Amino acid sequence: MLQRSYPENNFENDYIYYETHDENFAGELIDYEMVLSKSYFELNLQNEKIEVIINPTEEEYSKLKEILPILTNNSGKLIIKD
Repeated sequence: MLQRSYPENNFENDYIYYETHDENFAGELIDYEMVLSKSYFELNLQNEKIEVIINPTEEEYSKLKEILPILTNNSGKLIIKD
């Protein structure tokens, strides 16, 4: 799961949080690279790599390509392969 948190006041910053079924793979995304293709989604962290096999419809893939840049707010590297 990827989630963007928005600040509640002017003293906070928004951040991106990720979590998996393994609680050792959860936390704030700071230095990362995401790779999206029609067959997989990959999240590369400093010392870890999480890969998820996906099979989206064309509509779902189009939506993912639209939403991921908004979610990440250009805070890391996002590679979209078509």
